[in-house]
Amino acid sequence: MSLSYHHRPATEKPLHPAPAEEVQPCTCTQCGTDEFLVPDNLQPSFLPTGARGWEVTYWCSKCDGFYGHLTAGLPASWRAGTT
Repeated sequence: MSLSYHHRPATEKPLHPAPAEEVQPCTCTQCGTDEFLVPDNLQPSFLPTGARGWEVTYWCSKCDGFYGHLTAGLPASWRAGTT
């Protein structure tokens, strides 16, 4: 599977912000936790409200699920060096 993303600079608001329902917490929907998540790509972005957020891709090391979406916050274990 191949994913391709075009990222705008964090200071530039997107032309078409993501709908609010696309803003999700970082969690594995199969395991119901963020305990086994491994970040793949983290990019600063903007939420539909205009607030700062993150475009993220990650996988679950327990069930091998792969996810990508816009989020308002990152799991605590991912936050080092992202501010």
